[in-house]
Amino acid sequence: EQGIIAKVYHGGISTFKVCPLSSKPYVCVFSPSAGGRTGQLALYRYHLERAPTAAAVAIGEESKADKAVPSAVSICNRGVMTASEATLLWSPTGVAVLAHTQSDVDSNNYYGASGLSILSCKGCEDGSSDKDLIDPLNAAVSQGKDGHIHDVKWSPIGDKFVISAGAM
Repeated sequence: EQGIIAKVYHGGISTFKVCPLSSKPYVCVFSPSAGGRTGQLALYRYHLERAPTAAAVAIGEESKADKAVPSAVSICNRGVMTASEATLLWSPTGVAVLAHTQSDVDSNNYYGASGLSILSCKGCEDGSSDKDLIDPLNAAVSQGKDGHIHDVKWSPIGDKFVISAGAM
């Protein structure tokens, strides 16, 4: 309805997911591993900034013709080894996103590799300046058993998640 809200510049994006809650202006993006480069997960917050129009800058009147410009600020990034695809799952509360990464090729395992990372935007609420943000959670999720991660789901409340993993 609103058209373009903001643009995120992140090279090689193959998957992205906007936070399902309209009150939480976040987007998570994934770029796969390619050419010896690790895969990347990133969390962005988008908002409107006041900025002068190009015409106002050209005539030297920046303060007279300000307009709202969409922008996206990187909240956190995470490198993901050997990941060719990802499934991004936002929590029902819109506070965190799980990234279930997979690769068909892995030198240690005939079946490829899988992993799970969590990125959180808790503390990155609207209206706070970038310098006021607390350090967001950005971590790999360790699993209790060796083997692939088969599935992952959030609880309905969004405060916990469950992982199905291990050798079949």
